[in-house]
Amino acid sequence: MYVDVILPLPLRQLLSYSVPPDLEKTVRVGCRVAVELGPRRVYAALVTECHDGDGPDDLRPITSAIDTSPVVTPRQTELWRWMADYYMCSLGEVMLHFLPSTMKLETFKENAGDSFSLTPGNIGARRFRQLQKRSEMEAITGTLPTLSEAQSEAIALIRKAFDDGRPALLHGVSGAGKTEIYMHLIADTIRNGGNALLLIPELALSTQLTERLSAHFGNTMTVYNSRTTPASRQATYSLILHGEGGSLTVGSRAVVALPFEKLDLVVIDEEQDAGYRQSEPAPRYNARDAAMMLARIHCAKALLTTATPSVESYHNASTGKYALVTLTERYNGLGNPKVTVIDRRTIASREKRENGYNADTRYLSTYLLRRLQETIASGEQAILFQNRRGYSSRMECLECGYTPLCPDCNVTLTYHKGKDRLECHYCGHAEKAVRRCPSCGSHNITTEGIGTENIEEKIARFIPEARVVRLDADITRSKRELGEVLRKISAHEADIIIGTQMISKGFDFDNIGLVGVVNADNLLCFPDFRASEHTFQLLVQIAGRMCRGGSRGELIIQSSHDIRRIVGDVINFDYISMFDREITERRRYMYPPFFRLIEITLKHRDIARVESAAHALARECRRLFGSRAGDAAIPMIDRIRGDYLRSVTVKMEKGADLARAKAMLRRSLDELSADELKGVRVVINADL
Repeated sequence: MYVDVILPLPLRQLLSYSVPPDLEKTVRVGCRVAVELGPRRVYAALVTECHDGDGPDDLRPITSAIDTSPVVTPRQTELWRWMADYYMCSLGEVMLHFLPSTMKLETFKENAGDSFSLTPGNIGARRFRQLQKRSEMEAITGTLPTLSEAQSEAIALIRKAFDDGRPALLHGVSGAGKTEIYMHLIADTIRNGGNALLLIPELALSTQLTERLSAHFGNTMTVYNSRTTPASRQATYSLILHGEGGSLTVGSRAVVALPFEKLDLVVIDEEQDAGYRQSEPAPRYNARDAAMMLARIHCAKALLTTATPSVESYHNASTGKYALVTLTERYNGLGNPKVTVIDRRTIASREKRENGYNADTRYLSTYLLRRLQETIASGEQAILFQNRRGYSSRMECLECGYTPLCPDCNVTLTYHKGKDRLECHYCGHAEKAVRRCPSCGSHNITTEGIGTENIEEKIARFIPEARVVRLDADITRSKRELGEVLRKISAHEADIIIGTQMISKGFDFDNIGLVGVVNADNLLCFPDFRASEHTFQLLVQIAGRMCRGGSRGELIIQSSHDIRRIVGDVINFDYISMFDREITERRRYMYPPFFRLIEITLKHRDIARVESAAHALARECRRLFGSRAGDAAIPMIDRIRGDYLRSVTVKMEKGADLARAKAMLRRSLDELSADELKGVRVVINADL
């Protein structure tokens, strides 16, 4: 007997090992075995197929059997194979990414196999028993919210789509009650003994949602959280592996690869969110699309929900692939907020001269400051949005123009005043803030650009009576601090909430009367074909934090650029106009959803080496795909962590034989790697 196995390595082919006679009854598909690869290296490998017979003569024997029963399901490995094929990576990379860390140890002591078992009594046994006991208790504990007439009609349309065998896209304005709708669908699934999966963009930012769900689904609900301990994650993995029907699993990206035996309903909340995309490491995938494939594998019903659909999903609905269900009115009957646009180009110098403040107010206009004061006086709360954390985007010497740069990346270092240090937001490099210019010796150092820390300081100067909290990545690193910020907001112990784009995700604030976008420029001025779409989505999502209490609210957008086109759609909350414009441009310039974009990025510490490799790759891609392949390009950030970057993008028609084209590209990359690309790291993003 011999077996084919997946190793936790970027190997594109499976390896085969012989099975000693005394282990033939133990080794099964889906179990892990210990195997040797190279001198004195032992790996936990996953068995994918068992063969009768001896196999080739040169096969090494497996060292030991780790599991006595499968730890991976057939449907799970089917999804893995799809991901490896579609996203052009290896099965080993998929396995390495998705298995809990306690299950994928690369090297371990022989005869330690029992400690890796997924049966009760493994690492995390106490947590497993807690989860198991909880799952055996009463199921749904709370009363589900009463649905409005519009919500009831929406559920009926969704169920009809499910009966017709189609996924449904629920497009509802912010505050229309989309969450209540899928809660009812999940409850029906659980009552009928089925299993449901709820995918959310970022679990750390969805505390309010998970608490709300827990109040209703209680003991039937399991949250797969990357922030918990490895033992707890493994216990949750084991519970799902050995679980039965009647449960809800909630999680972010990695939850799609859990060992579900049978799913009946898959819900993808905020389907448009960029948080579903993983850029590093491989597999570089979109969890929304992986979840849709997971639903197909399980023959499950699938629902996507959003206030601002992605162009791709809405195109699927407009062409009939998805059923489109629309909610046009808010649950509380209030209309859309008022939208005011402030042109920062004309107000900066005038306000600095006229407003009497002791600081430059180009980032906080007189109108915005006045509306903040009025909002606080009325007992409501306000949000100030700035999509950059830290104090300022850079420090600069006013004498010679010197700006501190990251030593490993071609980016300026961001100044964090609270820590008094400069940080690189790409590689994490940090150093003490400069007080004396290392180039000319001048002490005349200033800061340029504005971040959330800077806004917090300015608010303290302009509106000293305001109680201010900050909600950005520097805060959410600490679960305790995040919880305290959310508590203050909910208890109305904060007047102004200053945050980055995470403030638009998953939070339900009931007292927001004003949202100010401090600087919309860095949203629009971004070299990405989705920039306009993302800007519209973000502004509408931020505006959606309002109108959940009793007032209509106001959205103030400040910008130094002509943003009338995109803001015109935001003012009218007109998704269809934005979609029609975007879909026309996508078709004209050969972008998704009409074409698939494959980006190959090359990395090397020698700039001449990476440039030479990129030109060789571009020539080969043009030979294969003609005008569909672009020239070697320099990315916006062309050096990260010491490596210089160059890229080549290939466009492929959606109706073309994508698998064949990818196979051709892969063969060419293999051939080039032996010569022109030798020593160069190749990173493939197969679905931009």
